[in-house]
Amino acid sequence: MGIDIVPLAYKHKLDISSPKAFAKDISKRFSANIIMKKEDELKELVKRRYDELALNSDSLKCGCCRSTAPAQPSQNVFTIMSEDYSRLNGYEPDADLWQRLREATLTIAALVNRTAEAERQLAALERDLAQMKGALPADLPPLLVVQFIDERHVRVFGRHSLFEAVMQRLGLRNAWQGETNAWGFSVASLEQFLAIPEARLVVVDPIPVGVSEKLQEPGLWQHLPLVQNTPVLHLPATWSFGGMLAARRFATLLGEALQEQASVTLKGEAQ
Repeated sequence: MGIDIVPLAYKHKLDISSPKAFAKDISKRFSANIIMKKEDELKELVKRRYDELALNSDSLKCGCCRSTAPAQPSQNVFTIMSEDYSRLNGYEPDADLWQRLREATLTIAALVNRTAEAERQLAALERDLAQMKGALPADLPPLLVVQFIDERHVRVFGRHSLFEAVMQRLGLRNAWQGETNAWGFSVASLEQFLAIPEARLVVVDPIPVGVSEKLQEPGLWQHLPLVQNTPVLHLPATWSFGGMLAARRFATLLGEALQEQASVTLKGEAQ
């Protein structure tokens, strides 16, 4: 069966000045499609492998999570989130993270002769954080800040994390008092949140593809007290391992979300 290629050629702006030019253009377009497909597949593979790494964290080797039996990734890759950093020079597990962030910022600024500008930016951040703290509603419940890995597991941020350091500057309490790794998070199952019914849940994007849809289905998420009792706050993506700029972004987004939710609650009570 023959195919009329002229309409397709005009539609896709193919070169039909000669058979040779047409064949060359077709080949180039076709190769590009193959490459793009491979790139998409590679991105999906990277996402799956990253989730596997998180699920193989020592934090999941307990309780109900043992039955998940995720695939075992290469130890050479997995060590990026699981190595023992205690023997590294300069690593201080009990150091004040906020102070270290300030020192790192000033060190980098000195390397590019921008120390004065860095000091101004740091002072402005401290001033703005104090203003944000004063604008927050009183008597807020402890916050549980998480990022989804899949529909049953999250990274929950606590000690050593940028998010908790910001929360402390804002006078906010962290509901997660469990152990964390050197990166400031722990991998937890949703079942563990049954023991924290009074917390306010804060979900930081991105959410893996398909997870939002699964959370809408009847299941554990829908029956968690901290989901049923108070509205879940959703924040745009913020780099959880960043520096002062990431700290400012998280503080601003979190403060605005808390104030907006408080305003909605007051309006509802007034009606």
